[in-house]
Amino acid sequence: MRHTEHLKLQMPEDSDFILIEDLNANAEILDKTLKNIANTLALLDTQGVDLTELLKKKADLDPSGKVKEDQLPKMKITNFVQVYEARGNFPSIGERNVLYLSKATNKVYFYDTVDRQYEIISASLDLGETHKTAYRGDRGKIAYDHSQSPHLELGETRATAYRGDRGKIAYDHSQSPHLGLGETSKTAYRGDRGKIAYDHSQSTHAPVDVYTRAEVDALLKKLMEEMNSDIYALILGLS
Repeated sequence: MRHTEHLKLQMPEDSDFILIEDLNANAEILDKTLKNIANTLALLDTQGVDLTELLKKKADLDPSGKVKEDQLPKMKITNFVQVYEARGNFPSIGERNVLYLSKATNKVYFYDTVDRQYEIISASLDLGETHKTAYRGDRGKIAYDHSQSPHLELGETRATAYRGDRGKIAYDHSQSPHLGLGETSKTAYRGDRGKIAYDHSQSTHAPVDVYTRAEVDALLKKLMEEMNSDIYALILGLS
């Protein structure tokens, strides 16, 4: 993935995956940059005065790079820097070209006359995981390096990555207790025998009115008695 020269915006190439997080990161950088430009322009607003006339009133620097003492304005610092105990003590509407200092946080603000609100100009981001904080640099580097490495496509071969949701199900299942083989109520029956039993249960069975073994034996016995009786009668008739 390439990046722009100045703002380091992410520029996905044809072979890169486009992530919503990357687009959002670009948008946040552009939003912040444009906001800073607007704030700077507001501070530099000449309010209709010819800029060349203003430049004629500029101060000159001495050989050491400092403004000449005789050109320094005769004013107190409180004319353009106002100090308050806390942010909540600021005036509801601030003045242009005035800086406001909160003693509670040592942060400096200026009043944005466009958005009509105070903006911090001395802020530094705290570490965190929200849109208003900075992410840990070490983890950010790991995530960035990982994003630049080749990624496997989804599939079910040795050269592809298995679906994450199914993989998690399989992993969770592998971590759960499994039954040992046996023939009790607390064990699992052998799979091969279980399959035989299942296949047998699905096959066609004899109807419920088929004779039992005991009934068959009784019928055979009765038949033999009837046959013996007939043979005996036949013998008597021939004698």
